[in-house]
Amino acid sequence: MRTKHLIPHHAAGYTYARAYAFAASAANHLASWLAAAAARGVEQLELHLPRSRLAVLPPSLIACTNLTSLTLRLDHYAHPLPSLRSLTRLSHLHLAAITLAGDNFFADLFSHCKQLRYLVLEKCRIGALCLAGSMQLCSLAITDCSWIQQSSIAFSDMPALRTLHYSGAMASRHIIDNVDSLEEVVLAIKQPQVKLQEPNLRELLTLVGNVHSLMLSPWCIEQFARPEEWSKVRLNNVRQLACVIERREEGAASIAPLLANCQNVEELSVSVVPSQCKRRRGSDDGSYHGVLGGKGAVLRHLRAVRMVYIDESKSGLELVKLLLKNTPMLEMMTIVPSMDGLEQAKFRRRVLKLRKASRDADIQFSATG
Repeated sequence: MRTKHLIPHHAAGYTYARAYAFAASAANHLASWLAAAAARGVEQLELHLPRSRLAVLPPSLIACTNLTSLTLRLDHYAHPLPSLRSLTRLSHLHLAAITLAGDNFFADLFSHCKQLRYLVLEKCRIGALCLAGSMQLCSLAITDCSWIQQSSIAFSDMPALRTLHYSGAMASRHIIDNVDSLEEVVLAIKQPQVKLQEPNLRELLTLVGNVHSLMLSPWCIEQFARPEEWSKVRLNNVRQLACVIERREEGAASIAPLLANCQNVEELSVSVVPSQCKRRRGSDDGSYHGVLGGKGAVLRHLRAVRMVYIDESKSGLELVKLLLKNTPMLEMMTIVPSMDGLEQAKFRRRVLKLRKASRDADIQFSATG
């Protein structure tokens, strides 16, 4: 076993400890090490078991009752997680590479660890995830987890929840009830391999109904761009909007329908991820013009725009034109082009000649994203 020594806190004791255990033969050493940490009143603990299929978390972990922050990385861990009910001071919990088979663990956790405010689930394998009744939880991250078939997430009765980061694969069902306090949402979800049912998709979209800051992946942008969804989820409270586009040729076509649903946005960020995917049929036919061109579709509150890796393609230039034309209060537009040398200079000249709705708009070009 390899460990990092406890770091002293002032002269009174210790607050932070980190341990790595690589084999089941280190179990006794790990148990005694955790017992020593508990005796010294450790408050922050990181425990990594990268080869933990045959390992067992020792009971001395639960004896660390002074813990306020706990990180567990248990790669291929074969046993159910022990109850953390004794860690009543816990405010930060980070679980990585752990199999979560059912709801009992979190029901028990929320019932006893009432000070828990930050929860991160990273690369876990999940069946059913019931996040209900945590009165103090303000930040939740579900990052790159894998889901079994017929998996589900239930969000309910979390009045303090302000931030949600949900990335990678997604559950096959979402049950959402009384989650209206969210202010910042990152939906960096990849396109599911199996087509979602309409009710489930609508449930997922309702998560962002009241948020002020919203970031969307390419697949999520497509869902909000569907006309049949506009009347179900309005994004009038969004002030900061960040979009990731997978195909340069779909810049304006992807963003315009979403912007039509975000009338009060003040800051916009658009990033293009280079892709070898084939251009979609009709993606560059200018069909987006009517979306922002209708009555009331002008973005009257947008003041700052940042676009990263926009190029001189028709869609890239049209996206810039679209924003300049429909933003009468724009103050700053920053563009990071994807070209170099003469191509970048040509693109810059064309952009600076475009008509601007805002006389005060300053257009700047940057070399770094």
